[in-house]
Amino acid sequence: MSIRATIQRIQRSRWAAPALALAAGLVYLLQALQYAAFLDSGLDEGNYLYKGLLFARGVYAPFQPFGPLTNKMPLSFLIPGVVQALIGPGLRTGRYFAILLALLLLLAVWIVARRFGG
Repeated sequence: MSIRATIQRIQRSRWAAPALALAAGLVYLLQALQYAAFLDSGLDEGNYLYKGLLFARGVYAPFQPFGPLTNKMPLSFLIPGVVQALIGPGLRTGRYFAILLALLLLLAVWIVARRFGG
């Protein structure tokens, strides 16, 4: 059997696209977990998480006078802060939450692509 015939047979199969999408998602998950565990922290990463935790615990309010500087929307601090208040503070909590959101985004893109692709 030639390579061209093999490729055409794979293209006609019903499981090839979902299997490749699942494999790509798994590779993405493994790389994201590796980066979350071994990447050094940046200044803004810890800053957003700490401010969000303070906002979620009620220590400060967004745009409070003499409070921490919030030059972004309050939800960019509050959403990671609420997750940390529920699970526990730390960089890994924020990073794993970001991975969860990224996987949900991949799932949403896959669903939209299937609907538009037919």
